[in-house]
Amino acid sequence: CIATVLPLARLHGSPVVTLAALYEGGSAAAMLERLARDASPLVACTHGDIVADLLGLVVTSGVKLASLHAEKGSTWTIEVDAGRIISARYAPPP
Repeated sequence: CIATVLPLARLHGSPVVTLAALYEGGSAAAMLERLARDASPLVACTHGDIVADLLGLVVTSGVKLASLHAEKGSTWTIEVDAGRIISARYAPPP
């Protein structure tokens, strides 16, 4: 994941920080809780099991999804406001 986000981070002069909640076997809820503390936009890269867990949280939050695709290399843009998921958009792999 670091290799995935490093070029983008360098382009924007942003640091790359690792977060244990994003590792395989981590928790999407813990990830969202930690990421919600940062008010600025950010990029998070994680594994399929965390993405599946995250999509479950998105659905539980009441956001309607056209599909639950999570192909390797795909992107989900999740918008969080005041700790609450308010939108989610899928983009297939390039």
